[in-house]
Amino acid sequence: MVFVFRTVLHMDKNTATRHMLEVHEAGSSVVFSGNKERCEYYTVRIKDYGIKASLEQAS
Repeated sequence: MVFVFRTVLHMDKNTATRHMLEVHEAGSSVVFSGNKERCEYYTVRIKDYGIKASLEQAS
């Protein structure tokens, strides 16, 4: 998962590790927030690696 976050989202190792731990401990992590098209792109790219990903509208 760290590899995917670093590859797809261009996160540094510490940030990717923090999100990976949050996913394992809390069940989810917000890894990107931005315009709809970019969010859709990242969601598909993460899913391509076999990781569950979803898209939500910000409240």
